[in-house]
Amino acid sequence: MPSPIPDPAPPEAPERDTSLNLQQRMLRVMDRVGFIPKLGTGPESQGSYAFARVEDIKNAVREECVAVGVMLHVSFDGRDIQLISGTTRDGAARTSILATVWGTLSFVNVDAPEDREAVTIHGQGLDTQDKAVSKATTSAVKYGLLNAFTIPTGDDPDAEGHDIPS
Repeated sequence: MPSPIPDPAPPEAPERDTSLNLQQRMLRVMDRVGFIPKLGTGPESQGSYAFARVEDIKNAVREECVAVGVMLHVSFDGRDIQLISGTTRDGAARTSILATVWGTLSFVNVDAPEDREAVTIHGQGLDTQDKAVSKATTSAVKYGLLNAFTIPTGDDPDAEGHDIPS
């Protein structure tokens, strides 16, 4: 009987400085991730706006967190669902679902698991089918990561400075 093919060796853990605390590791992630460009394009019906895609944010943050030894945990504590009645552009009746979620994004130093930090996250999603909660959770994680690591994505919509009515 032929000998079985051996399993490939598991990938080696990346070398990292295990003496760093969580805040030092998160600072390294902030430094290494840097700027994330807006490579996504919104629907033409909504002005074809540019946005930073959640997969680009997650990929960049994940890679750097693995390199420095920071584990991320996401948990959702609650949600609120509202039905919003309205009409389409053609005047037909339409009901949309507005989902609001809230939870926690936790960061853990894998070399000292008691060294951890948690931030509260919130997100909203609007959909006419079954994706409102998924959109809300994606939004919460996306903006939680952008804010936790202060990741720039380009132009600031508030930079134009519109007059505020008194």
